[in-house]
Amino acid sequence: MRHLVVPMQLDDEAARLDALLPQFQCRQCGYVDCAHYAQALARKKASPTLCTPGGKRVAEELARFMRVLLPENIVFEERAAQCVEIIEADCIGCTRCLRECPLDALIGASKRMHSVLPLLCSGCGLCIPACPVDCMKLVPTAHVWTNRDADDARTRYHARLQRLLKQSLPRMAKQDETHKRRQAVQEALSKARARRLQWAQQRGEKNG
Repeated sequence: MRHLVVPMQLDDEAARLDALLPQFQCRQCGYVDCAHYAQALARKKASPTLCTPGGKRVAEELARFMRVLLPENIVFEERAAQCVEIIEADCIGCTRCLRECPLDALIGASKRMHSVLPLLCSGCGLCIPACPVDCMKLVPTAHVWTNRDADDARTRYHARLQRLLKQSLPRMAKQDETHKRRQAVQEALSKARARRLQWAQQRGEKNG
């Protein structure tokens, strides 16, 4: 079961740091999303060099905002813009990739061929491992990711989090009710065992 990410309310400094990030939501920094990374940066608990898709430019902007110096010997791996491509003939319509895309850049339905919305795809690649038939790959794209793309991606991502959270509420309530019932049964069994033990001890004292 996938971990449910709860939308984070950022303070002013963290929000300004988040605005400098490309909003791929790729998790390559080690955090669940850009907002959590920005919050860690604001609290001085993370390095400004962790955003792989942002590369040197974003690292320098983050460091400038944080008023820190980047390590002199650090080397950034600059990558060309990429986008996911689906091999249509091999797609089985399992919808697993749709559940993994953080930016809602994939469309499709169960047992129907899926498609990529190229202008919305950041090329994060999170959907690729989810495909059971290996019909997805990263390919070069001429689309240059802009600040406008980042803003739109942030909006789509947080709307997605809210949607997933709303969808999960009935399941969470059911799980909570199940937990309470199991806890009540365990408490009843514990009380029954304690009464039996007490009765046995009392009976032993009488016989003695």
